[in-house]
Amino acid sequence: MGLTASARVHGAVPRVHSNFSRERGLSRTHLRRSFRRMQSSYHQPGAIMSKLTRLVIAAVGATAVMALAIGSASARNFSISNQQIRAVWNPMNFIDPFGVTVECPVTLEGSLHSRTIAKVSYALIGYITTARVSNERCVGGEATILNESLPWHVRYFGFVGTLPDITRILTLISGASFRVRTSATCLFTLRETTAEHGLGTFNRNTTTGQLTSVDVGGEITSNEACAFGLRVRGRLEKTSISLRLLNTNELIFVRLI
Repeated sequence: MGLTASARVHGAVPRVHSNFSRERGLSRTHLRRSFRRMQSSYHQPGAIMSKLTRLVIAAVGATAVMALAIGSASARNFSISNQQIRAVWNPMNFIDPFGVTVECPVTLEGSLHSRTIAKVSYALIGYITTARVSNERCVGGEATILNESLPWHVRYFGFVGTLPDITRILTLISGASFRVRTSATCLFTLRETTAEHGLGTFNRNTTTGQLTSVDVGGEITSNEACAFGLRVRGRLEKTSISLRLLNTNELIFVRLI
């Protein structure tokens, strides 16, 4: 038999449908008496209602604490000390599917749209506007960046660690086109797909908040059939030797706000 909220609060006897009593062979008088006995037990010290109330209060309190914790974590953004960045690799590696590695010094420069970065996956947060390869210092082959592909998109992807101790900030890079000559000469483009993005992983010192370096990664399929009549798949890797504010030696810091 269902009890409405108003019946419990005001002590009214709910209306019992006649079919209900007939189907179960119970009289209305018997049902009303049973309800009154149940109702009176709610007001006895230590009775069912008291236990139920304590359980409800405990559950609501636990839920509120969890909601507060989740809300405070999800509400946090990243605050970066400046928006103009330069990263230098000496070298950055490109490894072709035959195991040949091309090592070249690379410099990337770019800007962020804001000093505050919301933790929204795949949000566009900035551009790489300048890219340089020192071809004369390459080892194992050559690499050429197609400047017409600039600027390249930088998107927020996620982080590694437990708030507030973030150890790495993950970004996706797309739009970059470059030609690599190893055992074959192939053109590659980082595309706006999860499988064909480049990955930029910013390493963060949890004590100072400094971004100490950035790792590049990602696997890319060549734009055309360039090796034995086939499209090939290569990968990028290496950690930068320098990560600074553009045109200065100033360090870069990221904090939670």
